[in-house]
Amino acid sequence: MEQKMVYQSIADLKEMRKILGLTKEVVADNIGYSVRTLERIEEENIVSTESIAKKLCQLYQLNFEEHFYLSLIHISEPTRL
Repeated sequence: MEQKMVYQSIADLKEMRKILGLTKEVVADNIGYSVRTLERIEEENIVSTESIAKKLCQLYQLNFEEHFYLSLIHISEPTRL
């Protein structure tokens, strides 16, 4: 089983986007990801890099140190039949 460090948000990123009246397309464009990738980020409230976490903080008017923390996740290998 592989491990990976990610940045976990304590804020609900989807809710923050909606409160600020931002569309998925606008946010995805600003962080350089596809809308589908943004949807995954919002589902899990995690991002893979500090730079993306900081871009989201800037867009959502959040303090990086207060709203994101490093987290270790386990990535399992796909099951082969």
